[in-house]
Amino acid sequence: MKVNEGSDEDGTYSVQPRWKEEVVFSEGSSSITFAAGWGVDPPVLYLPSAAKWDQSTPAWLQGRHAQVVARLKRDSQHVIRFDDQVRSPLY
Repeated sequence: MKVNEGSDEDGTYSVQPRWKEEVVFSEGSSSITFAAGWGVDPPVLYLPSAAKWDQSTPAWLQGRHAQVVARLKRDSQHVIRFDDQVRSPLY
């Protein structure tokens, strides 16, 4: 599947759809996989809310909810949904 690479004032990253229901966000050697729904049009990417972000993500992403969401909105080709009931990130 196509990897979308991006960069902004804070560095480079990549966003890659994987399988039918996953999107991988990477920076350098670090990556995280979020749940996605592909049986809908447009596809949906499920993310933790800002309130749950730091307890749901690894240390390298903590405190960066707005930045990561902006990158995923720009490069994932998915609609972003904040849903604390969906198990996302997956790993």
